[in-house]
Amino acid sequence: MQNDDPTQALAAFVAGLRWSEIPSTVQVRVVDILIDAVACGLLGQSVGEIPQLARMQAELGRAGDSTVLGGHPSSAMAACLVNGYLVTAATICDAHLPTQCHVAPEVLPPSMAVAEARGSSGEDLLVAFAVGLEVTTRVGLALKPPVMRARGWHAPGVTGPFGGAAAAGRLLGLNPARQAVALGLAGSEASGTFAQWGTMAVKFHQGSGAVSGLMAATLAEHGFSGCTDILTNPVGGLLNTYSDGGDAGQITAGLGETWQLMQISLRSWPVAALMQSLVGAVVGVLSDDTFDRDAVERVVVSLSSKAFAMHGDMPWPDSFTARLSSRYIASVVLLDQACGLQQFSTERLAAQDVNAFAKELVDVVENPAAQEGETSVTVTLKDGTTLHVVTDAPPGHPDSPLTRADIERKFLAASQGLSLAGDPSDLLAALGNLESTPDVTAVLGGLRLRR
Repeated sequence: MQNDDPTQALAAFVAGLRWSEIPSTVQVRVVDILIDAVACGLLGQSVGEIPQLARMQAELGRAGDSTVLGGHPSSAMAACLVNGYLVTAATICDAHLPTQCHVAPEVLPPSMAVAEARGSSGEDLLVAFAVGLEVTTRVGLALKPPVMRARGWHAPGVTGPFGGAAAAGRLLGLNPARQAVALGLAGSEASGTFAQWGTMAVKFHQGSGAVSGLMAATLAEHGFSGCTDILTNPVGGLLNTYSDGGDAGQITAGLGETWQLMQISLRSWPVAALMQSLVGAVVGVLSDDTFDRDAVERVVVSLSSKAFAMHGDMPWPDSFTARLSSRYIASVVLLDQACGLQQFSTERLAAQDVNAFAKELVDVVENPAAQEGETSVTVTLKDGTTLHVVTDAPPGHPDSPLTRADIERKFLAASQGLSLAGDPSDLLAALGNLESTPDVTAVLGGLRLRR
């Protein structure tokens, strides 16, 4: 089969890319996303459902020495699943907004598992991570996100296995033919629907995508067979099955020259991707010298149609749903003048002031004319003063990216309270210099808990 087949073209790209062939600006971005993902995984240890994952890990991963971020080592499979969930658990991981897909949670865990087991170099790990990010985003674009979403599919569970298989396959040294098989096997694992929205299972899709990628690449390494044109096969190919035939050209257009991973957003606040602009707008209101929270008469939050459908009427009975609720987010950020993990604690969720404010003073409305990420907040004070802020590119958006310093602060904050095997400052320096590291085992091992 010729390399003009999208699956074959991706396989050749994954197997053949070298770090030196990646533009320097993209190299920097890859390292930024990796450090951010590790920070998110460490932060994930603070969320309420992690003890349930830990019990699962104890049952399924009794033997093994694969690093769990901020946790105890486990089998490669269990570590991959838990790390995938940890990176997304605190709702502060990356998001590729064009495909509405969190990408690093499916790509980093299999990259870590294989790199640690094989004693891979930092450069090899970075190349694997880069191709995993790129494959996930390109497959997602080819699926025509609005069409796929209309059919109920949740992107991380559908496209994530492809990125995970690409990353793991690269580190396993698969040639193009074997890598095409790995992608084919990843297609058999593609799953996850929006029926799970608002439940823990929607984040489980990221963990399952990571595990699926690891399994696919490992099976391919051992000679397992699978479809090698999984993306466009007329009978059950991904684009025909999960979309309306999709747009296969998105997979190969400018491959290796135009980097779709550059469109990945990093999150500043622990709320849903489309709610980042809401927090940005509220922060804009708070910066106005005339704002007085005790003098608020009314707050109107205006969301795009997509954001309104997902977040407009979301209740907030627990921390998980509160991070998705536009009404709660606007209220607690205005009252606390902050948006951190503590704003979604059990105590804050039960507080009378924020609940009364949200239910009595905040209206959430749909603005069909707004672009997908556009949000406006209008605060009317009791003296008649009106404060109005519109935002569509909050910090972390590709148009307003987080700096390396921002990401480093996020990492150091995430490491607080965790007895990591490595010193956080030393780990941060090592992650920032991975391309010069001959063996990543010690660096990755430093991210687990001290024995």
